[in-house]
Amino acid sequence: MPVDPLDREAARRIVRTGYDDASVNYTRFRLTHIEHEVAELLAELTALAPGGKLLDVGCGGGVLARSLTDRFQIIGVDVSIEQLRLARQIAREARYVCQDMVTLTFPDGFFDAVCAVWAIIHVPREDHASLLANFHRMLRPGGVALLSFGRTDYEGTENFFGGDIFWSHYDRDTSIGLVEAAEFEILRVVDVDDRPAAGTAPFVLARHPAIA
Repeated sequence: MPVDPLDREAARRIVRTGYDDASVNYTRFRLTHIEHEVAELLAELTALAPGGKLLDVGCGGGVLARSLTDRFQIIGVDVSIEQLRLARQIAREARYVCQDMVTLTFPDGFFDAVCAVWAIIHVPREDHASLLANFHRMLRPGGVALLSFGRTDYEGTENFFGGDIFWSHYDRDTSIGLVEAAEFEILRVVDVDDRPAAGTAPFVLARHPAIA
């Protein structure tokens, strides 16, 4: 059942406080558990992107930022203060912003790459289309994005690594359709055996079409 617009702020508060509570346990897990398919996709993103600026959306404890700072100038965004506190210890070279990803207003074409892994699934799904369109706007032509989504049509709150977290996503094909509707060129879709979520999740490697 869709989240009422009046309840979207409540959903975001659940995510923020839930990840504050789960931050240590979840970051500790991610420091040693990056699925090999995700590592390969990150390597592919790095090979395709020319370096420059990367937006790490839902950066959490800075685990992905740590592996990418030798190639990119990273701006990490997260709503959890506790996650960002850990990120500043784990990936010190990155710059961090405590902000809801749906309110980002960086200039058009500001980033060479966007990484939104294990993040979009915590945004009310009615906002996914506009969120993806905003990623596309902030990405330069020819820039590359790595995006992950949920596998099934689901919305609800569950305990996750010690915090109550809100999840909201469409089924796999609908989410991939939203990426296409946002005018991304899809390069590859990989269904990853995402252990914490106890099921496969689609990861989409996509590109902002270059201007001819």
